[in-house]
Amino acid sequence: MTATFASPDTLLNELLECTLQLQKRLLEDAEPEEWNDLLEHRQSVIERLDELLGAGIALSEEQKIRYLQPAAEADRNILSMMTRKKMKLGADMANLQKSKTVHDQYGGYGSSPSAYGAFFDKRK
Repeated sequence: MTATFASPDTLLNELLECTLQLQKRLLEDAEPEEWNDLLEHRQSVIERLDELLGAGIALSEEQKIRYLQPAAEADRNILSMMTRKKMKLGADMANLQKSKTVHDQYGGYGSSPSAYGAFFDKRK
């Protein structure tokens, strides 16, 4: 369906459904590739809506209440969920880097028990 023939209600409903689906996928801990597909689809719907609004079509209060308010609320939830996931990923990456640094610094001697029953510090 092209942007010139899509009704505002159809596009608004599609925007709401896509936003709710994205929220659901985030709650289910879906892979980021799935989020990206939904985000791209959602962006295309927003662009088509923007074309309609640019052509002079105005949204009614009923449309705003029925479609835009729930989509905006879900969008706020999505943003907070993505922010939390981003922070967790950053912390995981920092921990991985620390582990790598320790492993590189000690040359792997700390990971297995020593035959001598002692740990030898082999730092340079």
